[in-house]
Amino acid sequence: FLIGLATDYVFEGPSVIRIGTVITDKPDEITQILMKMLNKGVSRWEIVGAYTGKKHHMIYCAIYRSQANMFKQVIAKTDPKAFVVIGEGRQALGEGFIPWGKISQTQ
Repeated sequence: FLIGLATDYVFEGPSVIRIGTVITDKPDEITQILMKMLNKGVSRWEIVGAYTGKKHHMIYCAIYRSQANMFKQVIAKTDPKAFVVIGEGRQALGEGFIPWGKISQTQ
């Protein structure tokens, strides 16, 4: 297991980003605060809960690992009833992260 982790680290680098996914009924408030406080773009979709059939909104945001606590604090303060999943990511390419022009052909 440790050899596998070391190999991944050598070939892919450290996991420096987090993927925040939020299910909420307060998408406008959360979106505006995340964009302002974290200086990151946010995407959102209207979704339907399969169990309840109720409409909600899903918010997706790629953030740096160091921003994860602030992300959670924003959600907890703005919508304590929200459902949040924070996952790991290896790379984020594009505006706000690694520019496309800095990616070599081998990466």
